[in-house]
Amino acid sequence: MVVCHQRMTTFDPNGFSSSEPGPILGFSASYYDPPAIRWWILLIVGVIVNQISNSFLPEPFASQDIQLFNMGWAAYLCIWVRRLNPNTDNVYWLAASFVSQLAAVAMARLWEPSTTIGIITIVLQLGAVTFWVVCFLKIRLELQRHYNLNLKILWTVLFSFLYFQYHLADIAESRRSERNRITLS
Repeated sequence: MVVCHQRMTTFDPNGFSSSEPGPILGFSASYYDPPAIRWWILLIVGVIVNQISNSFLPEPFASQDIQLFNMGWAAYLCIWVRRLNPNTDNVYWLAASFVSQLAAVAMARLWEPSTTIGIITIVLQLGAVTFWVVCFLKIRLELQRHYNLNLKILWTVLFSFLYFQYHLADIAESRRSERNRITLS
């Protein structure tokens, strides 16, 4: 059995953090368990839910690619990461992405087409993508800080929450098996 030493960070209500070294087996027990869902299950459920939601959305929004499931799971991850670090602001970046995406869809579908509306729509869509990427880079930073993960930036940008879930499911499984091993001995 390999025991390593790592700095465990705890946060108090005033926002200050303190670190003390402590023995761990891979991951700190002081942090919440991550979601244990496999990434491929999220992918399948996401495709199904997005197809159903796009079928039932009102006409101005039906033809747009509003990823309701992706936004929902991203919100869940943001809230979960906020439990790890109450000072994180990734949920605000996600909210900004969602609002920008809805505004872009509204501008494109509800007003008469013109050059000005087209430019505003493009700017809003670029803003939504930028906010989305910033949100996931902030989640990546927290996961690296709390679980010592080596997450690649390119994979984070391309696959966002599926890439995180690939790692988080493994962490949850290893923590669960470690707890079972300790309780059985």
